[in-house]
Amino acid sequence: METTQIPNRQDTNDSPQSLPPMGKKKRGFSFKLPKKGKKWLKIGAVLVLAGAGVYWFTHRAPQSQGPAAGQYLADTVQRRDLVSRVSGTGTVAPIDSYQVRALTSGEVLESPFEVGDQVEKGALLYRLDADSAETAIKQARQGVEQARLNVEQAKLGEEQARRGVEQAQRNVEQAQRGVEQAQRGVEQAGQDRDKYVRNLTIQAPEGGVVQKVLVQKGDLVSPGTPIAEIADTSVLKLTLPFHSADAKGISAGQSALVTISGTMETLPATVESVASADMTGAGGTLVRQVTLRLDNPGVLTTSNSATASVGEISCAGSGTFQENLRRTVTAQSSGQVEQLPIMAGSQVFKGTTLAVLGGESVQNGQEDLNRAQDTAKDGVTTAQDGVATAQDGVASAKEGLENAGITLKNARLSLENAQLTLQSAQDALENYTVTSPISGTVIEKNVKAGDKVDGIDSGSLAVIYDLSYLKLEMNISELDLNKIQPGQEVEITADALPGQTFIGRVDRVSINGTTTNGFTTYPVTILLEEYGGLNPGMNVSADIIVERTENVLSIPASAVQRGDTVLVPLEGCLAEDGVTVVDPTKVEERAVTLGGGDGDSVEIVSGLSEGETVLVPLQAQDGAAGGMSGMAVAVS
Repeated sequence: METTQIPNRQDTNDSPQSLPPMGKKKRGFSFKLPKKGKKWLKIGAVLVLAGAGVYWFTHRAPQSQGPAAGQYLADTVQRRDLVSRVSGTGTVAPIDSYQVRALTSGEVLESPFEVGDQVEKGALLYRLDADSAETAIKQARQGVEQARLNVEQAKLGEEQARRGVEQAQRNVEQAQRGVEQAQRGVEQAGQDRDKYVRNLTIQAPEGGVVQKVLVQKGDLVSPGTPIAEIADTSVLKLTLPFHSADAKGISAGQSALVTISGTMETLPATVESVASADMTGAGGTLVRQVTLRLDNPGVLTTSNSATASVGEISCAGSGTFQENLRRTVTAQSSGQVEQLPIMAGSQVFKGTTLAVLGGESVQNGQEDLNRAQDTAKDGVTTAQDGVATAQDGVASAKEGLENAGITLKNARLSLENAQLTLQSAQDALENYTVTSPISGTVIEKNVKAGDKVDGIDSGSLAVIYDLSYLKLEMNISELDLNKIQPGQEVEITADALPGQTFIGRVDRVSINGTTTNGFTTYPVTILLEEYGGLNPGMNVSADIIVERTENVLSIPASAVQRGDTVLVPLEGCLAEDGVTVVDPTKVEERAVTLGGGDGDSVEIVSGLSEGETVLVPLQAQDGAAGGMSGMAVAVS
């Protein structure tokens, strides 16, 4: 429930302060403004009147005669307390005042207070029927729960969309691998075709002598069909037994000497290997096989036998020569033997053509390979199309992910709005309970239990005053502004409470002045902690104590003449009553030094002593009595 303040103070300045005690200020000539026709004019007017009197006395009356009898009365120089004041009027008000208003509509169920009650801040003032608000809260909570479920579903959707993007990216990678595989298929098909063409010409894998031709021209062959046997006899091997003890001293790489049986021809050779194990030789002796390698001078065959020695070590038996290499060359493709340019005993070299295949089967094979190559190329195109499709899938998945993100964002916004709606409903529920915004006194109660209120349009439900202090705002003249300070004492009276004076303190002096007809005034705020029977709305008069001077010599301000002089009666001047002037010639005009004043009296700093007598113009005395001059002698 909202409350409306009428009026309220600034938080920084309105709390009552501990006001400092009054101190004695520097003395100066000051005066008091008129009050109810019994106060004196300012000292300036006094001086003007006194000067006029002196002028009349010195210029119109004979100088030798002094003041005329009956025009002056005597007054005594005495000690007084002088008080300088700035006066004004105003209306007292509570320090704070609030109008309690309704922020919602409904029936009042409770209003447990009455006018005049003291209430504490937060005390219950009104309780309204809150069934509709509680229903709104229930609905708002359901909305929040549904919004939470929507957020969770949106999260799942976003996660699924994210996985879809990942899968689409994997599909692209797989499709790219398919393209690579298809390209390898094209390459393989080309290689297979080239290999098939190469295999139609059967070549010697190394040089040698054709030992056998295993096909005839016109034969049909298939992969693996033997074509010819070729033996390399340019290098021969000879394996011989050596006594085991002698063989231990032989190692690979050693030089040997071979002796050809029959011709006894000797040829150089090299030890190729030595067997690691012994075997039983002729006569039961232990021998190890040693293999020699030697270049064929061109006449040796595998039918020749020989012996050998390695250094001083001779073999224990003979052996026959072996070809270094014997290989059967086979067909690698199918076809008909169209060319066969070799025969048994033909010397061939590595790469020599042994046979050429052809025929219908070869042509068919080539066509098959060409088709396989074309198929592989088509596979590349298909795989590339698959990549493009997969990439489209990635784009679509990313769009789905973006849409899922938007859906999640909207769901979260909906949740936030639902939570705000719930909070608003909960806050609205608080409006059905109206509490006091301050501690104070109820001065108005405009609504009771059973009444219906219509929100802010219902106006004020109640008014509460904070009466811990009363405050008074009064306007002061710009001429007095520099005299007023916070903490100064203020004497307050009210016509409604005659004979009573209340003490306040200046709380604030505003510099926001108001100018009317060229005259500017400034508001001053005064606080009263002890205010007795004063009530808000009463009109009061206030005197701000500007300066208080205690126990000083003083005389009536009207006794001072122009030039700061006074008339002192000499012996014989006054009648026996000590007041009436009977001999105006017996006076002394004496210069004095003046101090401060309060408008009625003025301090004598020097020139007069306590108990001396001064003359006061009778007109001033009459004015004091009858209020004609607006001045009054006020001695505190």
